[in-house]
Amino acid sequence: MRVPKRGCPTVAPVAILLALMATLAAAPPAVPAAPQRAVARPSLIVVIVVDMLPSGKLETLKPLLSGGLRRLLDAGRIHPACAHAHAATLTAPGHATLLSGLLPRHHGVIMNEWYDITAHREVSSVEERRDAPADAAGHDRYRNLIGESLADLMKRSQKASKVYSVAGKNRSAILTAGHAPDGAFWYDEKTGEFTGAPGVRARLSGWKPAAGIIPDAWSYPLRPEALPDDYPYETPPRVAPHSLRAEEGASGGKAARSRGRRIAESPWLDWLTLELASKILDDEALGRDAAPDLLVVALSAADHVGHGKGPDSQEYLDTIIRVDGWLGDFMKRAAAAAAPSGGVVFALSADHGVVPLPET
Repeated sequence: MRVPKRGCPTVAPVAILLALMATLAAAPPAVPAAPQRAVARPSLIVVIVVDMLPSGKLETLKPLLSGGLRRLLDAGRIHPACAHAHAATLTAPGHATLLSGLLPRHHGVIMNEWYDITAHREVSSVEERRDAPADAAGHDRYRNLIGESLADLMKRSQKASKVYSVAGKNRSAILTAGHAPDGAFWYDEKTGEFTGAPGVRARLSGWKPAAGIIPDAWSYPLRPEALPDDYPYETPPRVAPHSLRAEEGASGGKAARSRGRRIAESPWLDWLTLELASKILDDEALGRDAAPDLLVVALSAADHVGHGKGPDSQEYLDTIIRVDGWLGDFMKRAAAAAAPSGGVVFALSADHGVVPLPET
């Protein structure tokens, strides 16, 4: 186990966020001995958060990677000794911390859900205020989100800056977008579409890909770097192919597991997220002018897969390998879009890690 070095910063806005950071351009990395060139101010910052990515996992899997994750490993500045400093390393506090640089007691999101002793009930990290205006966002809508984030600092510095987030989970999108985003969107398992906060739903909510792109089953090659596919402590079904079709309920009634839920438990959740991120990149012309823009892409598939199958499963490994390839394509699009105006900075981190299944 690697113990973080004392004095290592936890997290900071502009993300040199906990794990990896790279300024990527068309040119190859400079040779260390060569004089350093002036770096242009980026016109686009893309923060990528992989839900449930254990420290050191990417380095272990590096020989199997060839896309965006590998590009960051090879060309990025890596901070392997940094760690979250809060106790409850969960999705909600992790995402809020990454973009704010604040500990949960300062940004207000201490867990995914918790018991509020003043309200005398359990509350959600993204619980909405009952009196929130229809177009409200940030703390005006979500009662527990306080403090400023990178998104807020960018908006205050340059009014023309645009801020968008897209995620597989609502809390991942909401808690990274600050108090006044131009858009925050997440996947709705019930409908199989993306939705967003009421004030921004009209523009991109309801987006979904054309029929037939996502397969009806998830198959993968068996790899020696992971546990056997039929490892007995995984949640069923344990063996590929995994159906992505809706599962009918008793007596042909309401589907026991919708297709949207099935997709959310597969790598294709992240493919959908990256496809919508690409649409936002193009439709909103991010990174095309002097005012820097922020796009947060929170990838949630590894968390869904990891909770059911474990981080050493065939399913988790296949998820990371697929995401690596899809992320590589997305990063090329983002870099090409922002190149004429100043370039793009990519930052990659995780909201939390995971331990192996106890039975292993």
